[in-house]
Amino acid sequence: MLYKFLIIAIFSMLFTMLLMVPFLNYMYSLGIKRAWEGKKNIKNSFFRKYHGWKVGTPTGGGFLVLVSIFVFSGLYYILTSFSINWTTATLYVTLLLFGLLGLYDDLIKTLLFKRTKFWGLRIKHKLLLQIIIALIISFLLYYKAGITTIYIPWFPIGIKLILSPIVGIFLYTLTIVGSANAFNITDGLDGLMTGMFLIASMFLWVIIGYLKIPGDVELVLAVTVGALIPFLYFNIYPARVWIGDTGSMALGSLIAVLFILSDSIFAFPFVTAVFVVVAFSSIFQMFTKKFLLKKYMKIAPLHFHFQALGWDETKVVMRFWLFSVVVGIIGLVFAVVGR
Repeated sequence: MLYKFLIIAIFSMLFTMLLMVPFLNYMYSLGIKRAWEGKKNIKNSFFRKYHGWKVGTPTGGGFLVLVSIFVFSGLYYILTSFSINWTTATLYVTLLLFGLLGLYDDLIKTLLFKRTKFWGLRIKHKLLLQIIIALIISFLLYYKAGITTIYIPWFPIGIKLILSPIVGIFLYTLTIVGSANAFNITDGLDGLMTGMFLIASMFLWVIIGYLKIPGDVELVLAVTVGALIPFLYFNIYPARVWIGDTGSMALGSLIAVLFILSDSIFAFPFVTAVFVVVAFSSIFQMFTKKFLLKKYMKIAPLHFHFQALGWDETKVVMRFWLFSVVVGIIGLVFAVVGR
């Protein structure tokens, strides 16, 4: 079975690789590219200094990645004995709804529409929509995919707890929304989020194989990894395309759902610990600035802070990738211990 997933991953990779340059040219023609938002302030001064040359870079490249995932996972179902089930449906709903929300936000940013009223998608409005979407996905996970337990790693025997509907749906919703936003916040330097996602995906793939999780989860993960490899080629420094909210929110929510379906939700914050730290760095900065009237970082999130300290962008990215490997190993232990 594994070789079939590897083959479909290769086709997904070739598809994205062949279409990447025409897709970039089309995005340039549509004007879907990075631009400055907001008034002149300290934050924008930082971006003008370190990221000014990136203005005009196409963003929203995650759209092509999502197309590849849908096309090749769908082809696999058509050409093999696999059949669509609630696990697959839940994964597709996750990618579709979060992808559409991210695409809408990308269009607002790149075309510089005013963020007025609800459909201007200010932060609170976007968060509300994310919660609604995550509630739908959590309902499907609990009632349709049958994910009603959580595994707590312990040695020598792990503990499997049965979750009530309220606790289960709340936990899944919190995980999905938190992951979508953590990945979105981390997408700030060339190759950072995409590279860290691929590292986390490799550890998840090992977990899936070790626990012998049903093939639908592995299929979607395989085509996602395949699609992201050529994308990362164009996304590393100096980036020719950004994945945008379209990709970061869709992939962030997807990997959370994949961990839930793999009965490894406890290991999830460890495998993705760097994303968690980056997200909390932004929350910490906002909290201290508002309530303590003091900033402990030059600029949030954390990867920008290191850049403001004088680290080269590539050094920040490489070291974050390295830490992702370290925490991935730790998360892998939590996923398999006591099984």
